[in-house]
Amino acid sequence: MTGNQDAYKNAMNQGHNAAWEQNWDEAAKWYQQALEVIPNDAMALTSLGLALFEQRRFDESLRFYQRAANLYPNDPGPLDKMARIYELQGRTPDAVQTWMTASNLHLNLRDADKAIGYLQQAIALQPENVNARSRLAMILDKLGRKNEAITEYLSVASLLQSAGETAKVNQIIQYLYQSQPDSNELRHALTLLRNKQPLPRPAKTRRSATGPIQPEQPAKLDKAKEAPQTPDPVNEARRSAMAELAAMLFSQAEESPSGQVSRRGISSLTRGTGGLSLEQAEQTRIMLH
Repeated sequence: MTGNQDAYKNAMNQGHNAAWEQNWDEAAKWYQQALEVIPNDAMALTSLGLALFEQRRFDESLRFYQRAANLYPNDPGPLDKMARIYELQGRTPDAVQTWMTASNLHLNLRDADKAIGYLQQAIALQPENVNARSRLAMILDKLGRKNEAITEYLSVASLLQSAGETAKVNQIIQYLYQSQPDSNELRHALTLLRNKQPLPRPAKTRRSATGPIQPEQPAKLDKAKEAPQTPDPVNEARRSAMAELAAMLFSQAEESPSGQVSRRGISSLTRGTGGLSLEQAEQTRIMLH
């Protein structure tokens, strides 16, 4: 085994040296040798994937990143390059789904900034993806970034409104009115709804050429940011409302191939939520009239 380890380390070192010189063809040959010694090594798989990616051998690169992702399903690293390859190949739905999966993995690792960044990548490709925008709104809300959360919630409301789901728009507005009644953006939305005018369409999401921003000190979804354990009627009501909203937004979401939400998709999205209670419906009517 020691001999195998030495052969593996030598191949990887030679590959890294070639990669440092940007001699990607030579690097790929060495990484391939390393994989022949240890076939399921994560570093060798992703290094070979990168060397092939840099040579624009995207189909081959994708196979090694997919292999790494299957072997190490809790590691979001391979998904980043997979999403970029899908995008370069024009496979937008696959790219969007991969960004969203990577976001979930980063959220599981309690790295909120990267989770947000990957969702923004997905939204940049499919601005009308309700599922991605809903998840982004929920994360921003959880982090206390209320103004950004409101913007995303209202983007979701705009998409639902376009699909004719007025009751669901009212449910989102009801939640926002309970949690952030003084928001100018929310007040503007209420004015539009009272006047039976459409909500603004979602703004385009900016994205960097190198992908999601990776701050040196990413925000964490740690216990310090969670609500205190001492019962608080207001916080409890808000958490309950957020849970109900989450159930509405994430229940069996379906999107059309173009990423736009169809009426059938909206019906699936809202299935099983029970809609607004009589009290909530009455409060919404008061806000809108």
